[in-house]
Amino acid sequence: MDASESQGSWRQLESSLRTPINPRWEEEEGYSPLVADELQHVFVLLQTAEERDASLQADARLRSCFQRPHSRHQRLQLFYALGLTFLRLGEMELAQTTVETALDLADRLPDLAATAELMYLAGSVAYATGAYKPGADYLTSAGALLTQLGDEDDPADTALMIDALSTNALCLYTLQAYPAAWAAVKEARLLVARPPGDPLRAGTLALLAALLHRWTGDPARGLQEAMAGAEAYAEWGVTRIQRLYLARLQRVVAECALDLAEASAPHLTGLGHDTYLRIARPAIQRTLALARETDDAASGGMALLVQAREQRLRGKQTNRLATIAAVIESAEELEDPALAILAYTARGEELAARNEREAALDSFQTADDVSLQYQMPVLGVIARRALGQASEE
Repeated sequence: MDASESQGSWRQLESSLRTPINPRWEEEEGYSPLVADELQHVFVLLQTAEERDASLQADARLRSCFQRPHSRHQRLQLFYALGLTFLRLGEMELAQTTVETALDLADRLPDLAATAELMYLAGSVAYATGAYKPGADYLTSAGALLTQLGDEDDPADTALMIDALSTNALCLYTLQAYPAAWAAVKEARLLVARPPGDPLRAGTLALLAALLHRWTGDPARGLQEAMAGAEAYAEWGVTRIQRLYLARLQRVVAECALDLAEASAPHLTGLGHDTYLRIARPAIQRTLALARETDDAASGGMALLVQAREQRLRGKQTNRLATIAAVIESAEELEDPALAILAYTARGEELAARNEREAALDSFQTADDVSLQYQMPVLGVIARRALGQASEE
């Protein structure tokens, strides 16, 4: 989420790369009012639109600015904005190179506030590319600088600190560093609770708490957190990215409910089993609708996998293996390892339910291998657990 919105009583950096016009920087040699004006247009494009055309317009404006005279801080701002633009365009290698260049410039100024913002951007790029350990390192450094520039309990930029902690928690969760992820979530929740608050940032933290509860053996609390987060995003989320967050929250609602249904009565129907299935089904339908609305194939594929699990638990006769096979094919076309891990896990579970043991283990092994290859161990937990149980038999 963008950390640049006005947050009332929340603290903000006195001099920010996200502020194109800064009186302190106007005194620098080479300062260009024209470049400052162009930067204002670029940040408006990046903050108010998600369309690719807007990012391409920002890219063109920034490239023209590099050809004009500008000050040292303006050059830093240009690289920061260009890195953000590449991130929006999905040009991850260019984003990483650009941010690294900007970090080098910030070190030479030096400018700790700019370095903190760039560390956050570098961590976001790393997370988006699946480099979770470097991402966590960048984001931890960003948080440390914001604390250094502010106070121990009052960082120099509240919103940026919350976003750094949230993204760091996502990296740590993916790496199965659960205690560190929990610490980041708890610290961020203390900050987001301060007036005026932010329901969407609170919703993101609810998603993180739901994931952590689910994978540390407490799907009931995970369900509560996911439902609270979904409520916040349903009310306040308007952009495509925010609708995708809502889809993920609805999917986690369904997954936690199915965990509880499976645990309450694996082979029987009953009050708890049926109640949780009634929670899961509408959440799945909402996830599928949001995937269509946002035109997100990965989100739609993940929802289909959850739907296949729900149909199996209800005893509904459907061609679930064909559905799962189609999702595996989609994951290959999208080059999406997360979707592939989940799809091979779903295939293993479906085959295991049909007592096709060897084929199930092959699918679980593929899921585990891909999760380790792409440093996403948390997504391979179910497959790894099934392989471990098989080896003990």
